[in-house]
Amino acid sequence: MKYLKKFENKDIDWDDFDEEETSGTSKKDLIESITNYINNIVDSSVTMGDMEADSSPCLLNKGGVYHLIEVLYENFVQVVVYGGYKGEQEITDYTQKYENLNKDILIEINNLLENYLKNYED
Repeated sequence: MKYLKKFENKDIDWDDFDEEETSGTSKKDLIESITNYINNIVDSSVTMGDMEADSSPCLLNKGGVYHLIEVLYENFVQVVVYGGYKGEQEITDYTQKYENLNKDILIEINNLLENYLKNYED
């Protein structure tokens, strides 16, 4: 703990640090990047199957029910809910705006699109 001494009694205003400075890319920038890929690279939508993703981004996994992002559109994603035996039965689906997704999911989606683009260009 000795190495923390230099920070003792320092008044740090954490509001001076914006999201981008403290955690890399901002959520807004990630959404812009994703929509740019969808608008300029792919058709109006792209599926996880199209991108040959190892797995679909998981929004929720609770009690054997899985909410997986399966399709990316310009302004939203399509989430498919799976359950039943081994989570293989499609129960329902719904849409979710990018703004409502957490940053980790946006990073995962952006990475999937970047990898897809690299493979698509080859």
